[in-house]
Amino acid sequence: MSEFKLTQEQVEMLGKAKTAAAKTRPVRQQSKKFVMLPYPEILEAAAAMNAPELAILSYLAYETWWQNKATVLLPGLPFRKAGFSRDAKIRGLRRLERIGLVQVIRRQRRNPHVRPNWGNGR
Repeated sequence: MSEFKLTQEQVEMLGKAKTAAAKTRPVRQQSKKFVMLPYPEILEAAAAMNAPELAILSYLAYETWWQNKATVLLPGLPFRKAGFSRDAKIRGLRRLERIGLVQVIRRQRRNPHVRPNWGNGR
């Protein structure tokens, strides 16, 4: 049994090896922060604040995740239900496009296709 016991010298070497290994661990890279939000409540809050941009961004975040697509159709119904007019949706979309948060594919007399410009577009 004594042949399996560590000597004092071996114990010290093992302790030094453990501390050296702990110091050389690779630093874990910070990932992007992610927040899950209650979608209907965000739309209501955006309507209360008269912020169609927030409503559009939350809609895009949800739909790109749900549909697993980078580009989604932006219908007017969810925004009308939240209390926004058609013009408010269009103005908000133009503002978001102007500052570079979305790319818009407009179609005559049809709802636009919108691609958010965050991450890899999804």
